[in-house]
Amino acid sequence: MENNQNIIEIEEALLGLILTNNKIDENISNVFVYLDFDYFSNKPNQEMFKMFKYFYENNIKEFDLAIINNYLIKNSLTKIINNQYLNHLLNNAGYLQSVNYYQDVINENATKNRLKNALESSLKVVNNNPSNLMIEKIRNDLFKLEGRNINSDFLLASEVAKKVVDDVLSGEKLIKGLKTRFHTLDGITAGLQKGDLIILAARPSVGKTAFALNIAMNVILQNKSVVFFSLEMPAEQLMQRMIASIASVNNYHFKEPSRLTKDEQSQIIYAYNQLKDKKFFIDDSGSIRLNEIIWKTKRLKEKGELDLVIIDYMQLIPLDAYSSGNRQQEVSKISRSLKQLARELEVPIIALSQLNRRVEERESKRPMMSDLRESGSIEQDADIIAFLYREDYYNKDTKDDDEEANKFKHQHLTELNIAKHRNGSIGTIQFTFDSAIGKFKEFHNE
Repeated sequence: MENNQNIIEIEEALLGLILTNNKIDENISNVFVYLDFDYFSNKPNQEMFKMFKYFYENNIKEFDLAIINNYLIKNSLTKIINNQYLNHLLNNAGYLQSVNYYQDVINENATKNRLKNALESSLKVVNNNPSNLMIEKIRNDLFKLEGRNINSDFLLASEVAKKVVDDVLSGEKLIKGLKTRFHTLDGITAGLQKGDLIILAARPSVGKTAFALNIAMNVILQNKSVVFFSLEMPAEQLMQRMIASIASVNNYHFKEPSRLTKDEQSQIIYAYNQLKDKKFFIDDSGSIRLNEIIWKTKRLKEKGELDLVIIDYMQLIPLDAYSSGNRQQEVSKISRSLKQLARELEVPIIALSQLNRRVEERESKRPMMSDLRESGSIEQDADIIAFLYREDYYNKDTKDDDEEANKFKHQHLTELNIAKHRNGSIGTIQFTFDSAIGKFKEFHNE
């Protein structure tokens, strides 16, 4: 743990940075989700952060000395936060590129302090209480420290059983989850279920991002909310793909607008009108960490704006500043955390995953669960594991042909193999994938 003086200096560096910034923008806003005032070491720092958080929560994006003084007078804080303190923060302001480091250190220190206080509180009374009560107290303290709700009510078995029996006796196969609008897939899964972690894996360039975007598109067109964390592709490119898919316009024409016909221009406008009012949130920051994903999705959930989370892709998520360096252990922690998050948010989470290169060395290239890259506990944590496979990915007969001509040879027969399904059946679904417009359709061989 950092010593107290160093922690205060880091707190002041962050507070001074926000003060110098004079605005709450996207570079700063994460700290108000990631931290709270009681994470800070002394009263002036706590009240200063509380003020900035008030600005953030009340959409005061820019502030000056007059706004600050008005807040301080209104809340009787002028003796705690005076001009000398403000000048000290300005003189010790940190660097914008270090904001994530400041967050991590302050959070880690606060967590250790809470742990230390919980243990010290138990030690003070350990001799005056039966051991079983002390064990229970410590266990409860640790649960609270992890943010778990230990006071949730038990579900009465008779009530759960009645609901199950009523559903079964209704005589219908109900799609209770979120519809993907792929009929066979929805039939197997009964829709994407709340609390499920779904792994979609494939080799690079097979189409997993396109498939995830197809699902996202089908969900938002049902007026549901989707957040898409893109660690590999910028938001503009994702949206171009989605517009191309809805408009049925070749992606290549977006790079060469002169190729667009008037009909295609009209289709693009139609696609835009389909999407413009939908709740599709994209985070393309690239290096977003696990804790940021957790806090950002919780914020959306609190606002009632979250039905599906998609992460592209899982192995690109950096853990935190205190990671072990063992990437397999890190990915295992990420998969466990995503499963816990899905249950807490009560939404399905689709996490895209790479496959390791061993699949290339086998005679049969169809993926297996052991091919999941840095798999760790992914197999255990996931409720559904599905693989995309294309035979023509490995049999590229036209790979030496003219590249321009091949831009339009874009129809691919693709398999979606549901290899694990915790609460249902497994199987393979055939799709056609039009790579020119990034669109999947279920394939039925008549």
